[in-house]
Amino acid sequence: YETTDLCLATTLQVVYQPPQGLLPISPQKFYFQFKNSPELVDLIVKYWHGELRVEPLRFFNELSNLKTRLHENLSIVDQNKKGI
Repeated sequence: YETTDLCLATTLQVVYQPPQGLLPISPQKFYFQFKNSPELVDLIVKYWHGELRVEPLRFFNELSNLKTRLHENLSIVDQNKKGI
């Protein structure tokens, strides 16, 4: 499963598992890649219906972790473009 939605990806990281990968789709945008499963589909449906709850502090911490991971990957993409 792939999504560009940072809040959905953060929620899935809290209640399911971290993304398996980050796939760059533009200079500033990535897909968060998750292993597809029936449990994941159920969590995504609950997320979009407003039925999924997460602990706020944990959400914030995981959001910070994902943003750090994104910035690290942006740096790698930039270095690859420059041939470094």
